Amino acid sequence: MRRLCEWHYSKQSVINDAASGWGVECIRYEIMDVTPPPRVLTAMKMQVEAERKKRAQILEAEGEKESHIKRAEGNKQSAILTAEGVYLLTEVLVIGEFSIPGYNEAFWKELDGVKQIWKNRKELK
Repeated sequence: MRRLCEWHYSKQSVINDAASGWGVECIRYEIMDVTPPPRVLTAMKMQVEAERKKRAQILEAEGEKESHIKRAEGNKQSAILTAEGVYLLTEVLVIGEFSIPGYNEAFWKELDGVKQIWKNRKELK
């Protein structure tokens, strides 16, 4: 801040020195427009573009990460539900094997269907 004040007063004294012959005194001045050199403008534009690309890459990576997590959770849930179904069918077979005639064949048919779904699970994705 001190350097800014020194710069301000040095500019003000230069203006007063130039205007003293006319009887004018500068007590305040304001810079209205600053046009940086073309190389500086180009560098500024490149920096802004680099920041945009970086943010886009970060968002894309976060999206991919979340997508992989959701897929893994879905596969896990699918495997759990399939295993629970096989377990329940096995339980029914053991309990119902002696009580319901012809149920044993229906169970094995159903179990074959579950096995087929399990084999084709990658195609369902």
